[in-house]
Formats: sequence, structure tokens, C-alpha cells
Amino acid sequence: METIFSKLVVIRDPKLRKVRDNLRKLFLIFTENEYNRLTSLCNIYLSKINLTNSQMKRFKAVREERYMLYRALTHSICLCAVCSSSIKDMDYVPSGKCWICVDCLDSIKENKKKKEII
Repeated sequence: METIFSKLVVIRDPKLRKVRDNLRKLFLIFTENEYNRLTSLCNIYLSKINLTNSQMKRFKAVREERYMLYRALTHSICLCAVCSSSIKDMDYVPSGKCWICVDCLDSIKENKKKKEII
């Protein structure tokens, strides 16, 4: 039986874990700030009653950029797709095209075993 879990990234050295966690935090802070900026921009456009064609195009572009930023974050190794943890080792799930922390991965494997028994 072929496993669906393939790219497990485990860092055992505590110093490297700290570096990894801090890099993830920086990325998350940057992403949150940019997402909030784009949201504010969208809200400005939404508060206007009548938008010109160029304003509507810009609004759609900003909304799309915000969505792509969110999608990139949720599919990155920085966050677990299940519990949103940013401080655990991650495993890539090709079928879902996302990263899942080892704790959630263990839970999923246990549930899968239970279903096979039943």
C-alpha cells in the first residue's frame, strides 16, 4: 500500500527549531500585516457607492491579491492545515497539497486505522 504522506520535515536540533519557528513567525507577521492592508483597501472600495470602471478593476485586483496571499499562507509549511500550528514539524500531503503537523498526522493515521478495523 502506497502512503499518501511523503515529505516529513523534522528538525531535532533545538537551536535550529528556534530559527525555524522565528522565521515562521516573521513570515506570519508580514503576511498578517499585508493581509490587513489589503483588507483595509478593499473596505475603502466597498464603502463607495458608485465605483468607476478603473476603481472596480483595482478593487478586483486587490481582492484577488488578498485571496492569493491567504491561499499561499494556508498551503505553506508555516501553518498546519488542520490546527494552524506554526511551531511543529510538518509533513506534506500531496493529495491535499498542504502541510500537516505531526500531531494531526498521527491523529489522522489513527482514525484511518480505526476505520479499517470497522
